[in-house]
Amino acid sequence: MEKNEVLGLMGPPSASFRFSGRDRWIYRFYDRDQKFVKEVHFSEGKAVYVGEEFQAPLEFQAATVDLANEKRELELAEAEAKHRDSLKQSYKEYQQRSKLEDKVRYLPYFKPIR
Repeated sequence: MEKNEVLGLMGPPSASFRFSGRDRWIYRFYDRDQKFVKEVHFSEGKAVYVGEEFQAPLEFQAATVDLANEKRELELAEAEAKHRDSLKQSYKEYQQRSKLEDKVRYLPYFKPIR
């Protein structure tokens, strides 16, 4: 069906938006206390999906993506902290070598003369 045919049959949608290259129209109906939600998806002006409210696959849902992003941010923060610590240690070792503190030096012992 074309968009104008859907409008003629169903009327204007309750909500509409564009997602993943498709126009999505959402119709909400109420029968007494029960709510029904139907969606119509259009691609290039023709209906390609008519049915229940569309749910994205689990791996693409916002909560799943947010959880994966938080985990990745935590891993990056830990890697950054380890790298920072190794740089501090390397700098400390460099300072010791440059001041010759990394080697034990013996000074001769002299008895004072009177």
